[in-house]
Amino acid sequence: MENEKFKLQRTLLVVSFVCNNRCKLCGVLSPYYEKPPHFTAEELCRTVSLYFNTVSYVEKFTLSGGEPFLHPELASVVRHLRKYERQFGKLEIITNGKLMMKSELERELVQLKKGQLLIDDYGINTKQCRKLEEQAKAAGIEVNYRIYYGKNAHMGGWFDMGDFSKRDRSAEETENVFRECGVTKKNHFGLFVVGTKGYVCFRSWRTMDTGLVSKEDCQDEYIDFASEESVEEKRKKIKGMQDREKAYGACYFCWGQGQGLRRYPAGEQI
Repeated sequence: MENEKFKLQRTLLVVSFVCNNRCKLCGVLSPYYEKPPHFTAEELCRTVSLYFNTVSYVEKFTLSGGEPFLHPELASVVRHLRKYERQFGKLEIITNGKLMMKSELERELVQLKKGQLLIDDYGINTKQCRKLEEQAKAAGIEVNYRIYYGKNAHMGGWFDMGDFSKRDRSAEETENVFRECGVTKKNHFGLFVVGTKGYVCFRSWRTMDTGLVSKEDCQDEYIDFASEESVEEKRKKIKGMQDREKAYGACYFCWGQGQGLRRYPAGEQI
């Protein structure tokens, strides 16, 4: 199996939880950390190498945060990713559009030719978002521009998945939340990578990181790319997450992302 192709649809790597917005319903809680987790370029490049030693090809590899443009060594991470450009279809960087691209980052993305900026416009700095869009397009860098305000807001706005208290519901109801969640559906499966570990979503990482969910009891709910397991064992673990048919430990602390959930205005500041 180690010599066979192992493909994924998407993977998101958190470069830092530091952000220049203070969004009330931030999906990764950036404004709420006393000290937001941050990873150096050396740490991120190591994770990238470990990841592509396991994953043969991924359709979309995303760098996210926080706000990735705040990372002082983001260009170095993109430069390292260029070594693996045959193993991914597109490199995406998600940004809130408050900052322009540094010249070094722009050069790396231009040379890569597979780079794309995903600009999320919350209506609080539209003029600056459009300036960044112009900068990228002038350099020949692809842009995906999402408008998150007004009547035609992307996806109708954000979800409020609630705090991290355990939900007062039956195990059967939690299994229904799992089945209805867009994140856990097989056709949408992707890895959320923090440090050297990949999870099904942010809340899965967070519940384990804070001890709400025991890592020892949930060995099949995450993958550690730095572990001493063989490539075959790591791939089997990821495949098990992809084909999973029962709720994750984090599901008991979440409202999920089902279609029936209320949407809220995105990017409202605290």
